Amino acid sequence: MRRLNRLINRIKILFSRPPEWKEIEYFSNDWVERVKIMASFIPVKSVVMDLGCGNMSLKQFIPGNRYIPVDYCQRDETTIVCDFNQYEFPREKADVVFISGCLEYIRDYNWLLKQVCLAAPLVIISYCTTDQFSDPVQRHNNHWQNHLSAKSINKLFYDNGFSIFKETVTPSNNHIFIFRKH
Repeated sequence: MRRLNRLINRIKILFSRPPEWKEIEYFSNDWVERVKIMASFIPVKSVVMDLGCGNMSLKQFIPGNRYIPVDYCQRDETTIVCDFNQYEFPREKADVVFISGCLEYIRDYNWLLKQVCLAAPLVIISYCTTDQFSDPVQRHNNHWQNHLSAKSINKLFYDNGFSIFKETVTPSNNHIFIFRKH
């Protein structure tokens, strides 16, 4: 009976709607190291659009670059406010689109990635793929809205005219992808 109850609870979790990021927002200091690794791929003197900028930790690692923070709420006076789950995207163009810890919370990731690919010729993105985080209950408990493998992400970018330049996995199992327009 206890086993059946656990199974029922697991099924309930899988079919309930995960809350959106704005309902559970938090920032971990561990994420700064991931951002630092990703920032090392940004060319100097680039215009960098940081989607889902959060606490803007990227800014400290890219002096000499123009920084465009974008988030669903005002983080400072320079933030462009766009809610990607409401199909809002900035009109700005950039040399680099930077996405760290944001894509997991987007329901219509196809739409967002199409916008990203129109905004810049270089995309640096981290994502917790199903290759590294396969447990659906864990993904649900993390409030992730979508579930993509590394292969799926590569295909989505390829279908939008981009090729993988570099792919790596951080010590915390986050996939980092660098895509270039081909």
